[in-house]
Amino acid sequence: MNKRVHKYTFIPLIWILVFCATSYCGLFHKGVPKAGEFCYLIQKPYECISVDFQTEELLYSGLKIKLIPQKQRLLYQFVFESNLYELSIATENRIDIKNTKDPKDFKFYMRKKDKFRENKGGSE
Repeated sequence: MNKRVHKYTFIPLIWILVFCATSYCGLFHKGVPKAGEFCYLIQKPYECISVDFQTEELLYSGLKIKLIPQKQRLLYQFVFESNLYELSIATENRIDIKNTKDPKDFKFYMRKKDKFRENKGGSE
């Protein structure tokens, strides 16, 4: 009987340790990435967009567009040229944009680093 009592006293302790470990790894972090410029690196010259997640604004093809937050905190929608697009945050340095009507219209943008050159469309 003593063995069973000792076994059940460790279960709450294990749950507390699991909760502490996951809370420090960023699982429950509710922030958004910092504002910045993201570029589509597949084609040259690079196509770059500017995104500010705090103010929920997107500079896309020279137009300032308001992002519409969705239920998931890493997913936004916006309307451009009468098409509905989804912007999802993959990582702090990558965002994905896809057209909701055409699944082939998908691009991923990487955060622009200082070493990229605008005039040549390449990296130093």
